[in-house]
Amino acid sequence: MPVYTYTTFDDPLNTSGDGTLASGINDTGHIVGTYADASGVHGFLLSGGSYTTLDAPLAQQYTIASGINGAGQIVGVYFSNHFGHAGLHGFLYNKGVYTTLDHPLATDGTEAVGINAKGEIVGFYGDSAGNVHGFLLSGGSYTTLDDPLAAHRTLALGIDDKGRIVGSYDNASGRHGFLYNPSGGSYTTFDDPLATNGTEAFGINGNGQIVGRYFNASGTHGFLYSGGSYTTLDDPLAAHRTLALGIDDKGRIVGSYDNASGRHGFLYNPSGGSYTTFDDPLATNGTEAFGINGNGQIVGRYFNASGTHGFLYSGGIYITLDDPLATNGTNAIGINNTGQIVGNYTDNTGAHGFVETTVPNPAPPAATTADLILRGSSASPAVAGQYQIYDIGNNAILAGYALAQIGTDWQFAGLGGFFGSDTTDMLLRNSVTGGFEVYDISDNNITHDAFLGNVGLDWQVMGFGNFSSV
Repeated sequence: MPVYTYTTFDDPLNTSGDGTLASGINDTGHIVGTYADASGVHGFLLSGGSYTTLDAPLAQQYTIASGINGAGQIVGVYFSNHFGHAGLHGFLYNKGVYTTLDHPLATDGTEAVGINAKGEIVGFYGDSAGNVHGFLLSGGSYTTLDDPLAAHRTLALGIDDKGRIVGSYDNASGRHGFLYNPSGGSYTTFDDPLATNGTEAFGINGNGQIVGRYFNASGTHGFLYSGGSYTTLDDPLAAHRTLALGIDDKGRIVGSYDNASGRHGFLYNPSGGSYTTFDDPLATNGTEAFGINGNGQIVGRYFNASGTHGFLYSGGIYITLDDPLATNGTNAIGINNTGQIVGNYTDNTGAHGFVETTVPNPAPPAATTADLILRGSSASPAVAGQYQIYDIGNNAILAGYALAQIGTDWQFAGLGGFFGSDTTDMLLRNSVTGGFEVYDISDNNITHDAFLGNVGLDWQVMGFGNFSSV
């Protein structure tokens, strides 16, 4: 298994028990978040190992950094008590310069929530009548986003690189999701046709596909809106709640569902419409999936008797992400396309942000002539199902590394050359279903996995060989 290097985000100026929290990361590894001290709450940027405190010049009490794009532009909100400038104000931080973002019609605060690659910003503001309006700031001009069906509240929550905006609005009939398309200025309401108690849109990908949830008498249901059609996302194992939280540009969706056995993460693959449950093998009290990147790697958290643990699911393998400094839980929140993971952990001093960077196991030493694989048999959560690989040469162990931790219901079945382009591979068999899973191994790392199918448990493995003519 690769080495997972954790870097704690404790802003050096943090003194409050509320801690340091990481809220966003872009594809160059720049991270934004917040920290607290005796004077209040402050935003920060962590770039190249250096912290930059983000205190808007007119801020009092707090500055919150909400999002960052690939160019390093940061948006957020600050609070001020200054005469003539009191209340909530959005801001843009770009190359050391703060620009206050006050919608010209705002009398009860402005908040900037998201920014895309073009520097277009979305958020919402309040007026003197108690109404809330969404807005788009593009090219220096504000456009108010009031869904024509809204009564008193429209929130613009996300924007993609094509300028399409998702959010929600309220009226007498409840809460509704919407998509705003800047080409023509059209609003499309997201009321899942099966909803009776509201619809909310949470995410949009580069292809304009939208995910969220809706409510009716039978519970909470996820949905996908694509090409004008709604697809309900009810995991077939769910009892009354499925929640779709994120979608990548390949249309793969992550979320969670509930049933009598607890909470479970899921991946929905539009190719074939298949659901894959994410129950971390070490979980006893539930698993939740929070984010997915363009490579299909998924992050989230799971719960067991020892607490809350982050996880990475990659190539069919679950990797527990417990920050070594955590004593009261680790949460993996987001992952970028380079595989860097952000989240937070808790110890007796409070909450701390972290970034995790993956370093693959090194290749075997040149003198290696064979390898040994061992499996942990202890009931300890840190050892159960843990596979170790040892490089052997000249009657000596030359190196050893963690390979993977796999659920104990998967039993070792054998080794063989099941994939022609790498070295020896490992085959495991599920003791409950009889399913076979092959793990491709190369240079001390699991590079891929594949499910071969279920075979009745009354059929036992006898051996492997090249029985074909090729």
